[in-house]
Amino acid sequence: MRQGRTYLLEKHYEEAKELLYKIRQQPLKERLSMQADLLEAKLYLALQDLPKAHVLAKAGLAKALRLGAKEDEARFFALLKELESNPKLALQ
Repeated sequence: MRQGRTYLLEKHYEEAKELLYKIRQQPLKERLSMQADLLEAKLYLALQDLPKAHVLAKAGLAKALRLGAKEDEARFFALLKELESNPKLALQ
């Protein structure tokens, strides 16, 4: 996951996609799956694929709520707020 965040910060989006694909091919515990949802949602936000980012953020938030992961809940709520305030999402 750390490498994926680095790829995002450096705007190496294809590398981030490949890494997430490899991660998603493995059986994941719910916490790791939630973290992958956050990373992938941020990736799709960066790529301006807002509907995909929104779906992933909502799925990740549901996992965070089930796990009682308060800090992650806050991250997902902030991401959803950013996405839902974007007029491009409303147009799609």
